[in-house]
Amino acid sequence: MKATHLLILCTSLALLSCSKKQPTPEELKNKWVDAILVNKTGFDGCGWVLQLNDTYLEPTNLKDFDIELTDGKPVSVKYVAATDMMSICMIGMIVNIEKIKER
Repeated sequence: MKATHLLILCTSLALLSCSKKQPTPEELKNKWVDAILVNKTGFDGCGWVLQLNDTYLEPTNLKDFDIELTDGKPVSVKYVAATDMMSICMIGMIVNIEKIKER
């Protein structure tokens, strides 16, 4: 009887702890996504990143845009995944920004 209760409890916890499915790069293509600029330069190998809810993006070309880098600034971005790159920071997916604007 205890094994059955334990199995039910573990199964319930596993199902409830599943997070929302993150959109794929193809699903995000040509869509504006709300983000927050975050300064992570104090962390080893990191710089400015974009926070999307509970995940981060590591932009490769943020300095190509005329936007004032301010920690906590709300922005909207269009981006594509940079699948041919690696990161020292390893905080999130590496992306190339196509467009960025302040919100």
